[in-house]
Amino acid sequence: MEKMQINNLNIMKTNQKKLSIPHLIDVERDLAFKTGLNANSFFVIADVESQDGQKFNILIHQLQIPAPADAPLKILSIFNVLDITNGTFKSDEILYSEEAVKYETDRMYVETPTSIISGDLHTINASANFDWGSVDLNMQFPGEVIYNAGSGVFDFFGNMPTGQCSIVKGLGSGTLNYQGKQIKVFGKTWFDRQWSWRNDLYGNKEQPMEVGFQEQNMYWTWMNLTLDNGEALGLWDIYLYGKQSSWVTLVQPDGSQLVANIKPLVESAGDYWTSPTGQRYPTSWIVDIAELNARLIVKSIKKEQEVPSELLPKYEGLADINGTYQGKPVTGYTLVEMVGNWNKDRKF
Repeated sequence: MEKMQINNLNIMKTNQKKLSIPHLIDVERDLAFKTGLNANSFFVIADVESQDGQKFNILIHQLQIPAPADAPLKILSIFNVLDITNGTFKSDEILYSEEAVKYETDRMYVETPTSIISGDLHTINASANFDWGSVDLNMQFPGEVIYNAGSGVFDFFGNMPTGQCSIVKGLGSGTLNYQGKQIKVFGKTWFDRQWSWRNDLYGNKEQPMEVGFQEQNMYWTWMNLTLDNGEALGLWDIYLYGKQSSWVTLVQPDGSQLVANIKPLVESAGDYWTSPTGQRYPTSWIVDIAELNARLIVKSIKKEQEVPSELLPKYEGLADINGTYQGKPVTGYTLVEMVGNWNKDRKF
């Protein structure tokens, strides 16, 4: 193993070989932008602090908007900053046409006028530059990868297969410009890469949406559960057109993947908050993972963490974790993403 260092924090680069479940994606190859697909997503999370202890949660997200095959490609550039210390949250997104975006198909490089994400399995650089703030991050990762659902492919939006891998347990440093201050920051990072096909495994094509995204018979919650015992788990809780799927995936030290069922989050969700866009989001949950003898209480540290959008309102909020894992006390944190039909008057 090779040791890397960022701001006196050591990170061990691993060379994982064992995969207990055959994976259907190649993380090195599949980081690059994929043309002709329904969606591409590049998702950077940084939980960082300044030298004087001011703490922030930062999100940089580049998202190709799902659309019919003959529609022009459009990409959202999204930037969130939660000042944990002072309790302030700022979020913004800008939609760009393909002409305004640069991307590579043989390596990970995506550039919009307000954000850039590039890199590989071990080194990722990400920056965002909006009129109210900016950030420039360099991140190093040990090479531990979660192949979500074990193989990295599962049924998702539009009942089409989606690919997703999570590069976890990273360390990063950089400069945040926020509220008129230039702040050097360092801390933990997580990177998610996701994409969606237009055909399923049987050649069936996606069905066009007949109503808006928030009126679809679907919704989901995603979490990157990060525990103080060193474990990192990717959680999905998906309701798709009458079918519920709920599970976590984690990568073990030898690279093998562990997939475990969880109780649907709707059974424990509480502390609902109705956002200015009319979405009704829960802000507390209990994650029960019987196979891991784990019970995690997750609670948003600030209810008001919605990314307002005319296209795709969504919740991207930081939450605290307290509970037990393998029978022992743990704490931690997670970003909570909620997308889809969270309308307060939905019937399911």
